[in-house]
Amino acid sequence: MLSPAKVAKEIGVSYTPMREAMIQLATEGILEQAPQGRMYVKTFSRNDMHELFEFRRTLEGGAAELAAEKLTPQQLSDLRACLQEHRKHLGRLIRRTSNDDTEDILNDLRRVDIQFHLSVIAAGGNPKITKLVNDMHLLTRIFERRIPQAVESSHKLACRIYAYHR
Repeated sequence: MLSPAKVAKEIGVSYTPMREAMIQLATEGILEQAPQGRMYVKTFSRNDMHELFEFRRTLEGGAAELAAEKLTPQQLSDLRACLQEHRKHLGRLIRRTSNDDTEDILNDLRRVDIQFHLSVIAAGGNPKITKLVNDMHLLTRIFERRIPQAVESSHKLACRIYAYHR
């Protein structure tokens, strides 16, 4: 259970903005409210994750169409740089000698993936779509953290994502 007062104290902010932030997270379906103002992180199912990815695919596909119409040479260059960085981290994942640094590499791959997606969305020039996609990426990352994957499946997924982005 999360108490707004306790969380506010732990991270060094005042109660009111923390309570409002937690209410916003409850509104967005990330937290659920319990009696006496306490909250807890919602339990997400694989179906929740599937629905979120369907929503993202639909929204981001339309945003990518807008981007294709408006993409500048600099934005295209930035996207290519994202792909090069993604490829570099894939190489690190393939060449790793132990599982010690695997999580760091996967975090780098996630970061580059988000950067790529948000760059495409930004190229479309629609702030409302950008906001929705940012929110969906946040939810996706929360879901992913709560549904562990084996390193092998993460590696295969990272390769598929790279190929799709190219």
